[in-house]
Amino acid sequence: MFMTITKRTVAEKIASYLQHDIAFEELVSWAKDAMMDGEFEENDTATITDGSGFWHNKLINLGF
Repeated sequence: MFMTITKRTVAEKIASYLQHDIAFEELVSWAKDAMMDGEFEENDTATITDGSGFWHNKLINLGF
């Protein structure tokens, strides 16, 4: 599935998780798919990839 990822896209998905609209596993699955198959909005690439690196390290520390 091809998708264009923006800061807004990421924020909306995280908000869905924080509002209990989606499960954590769904958020992680979406993030993996987005990183593998998505195309990042040029202006948002650095922000998204820096943030994903931060969360990746946090998840590893939590045992995910």
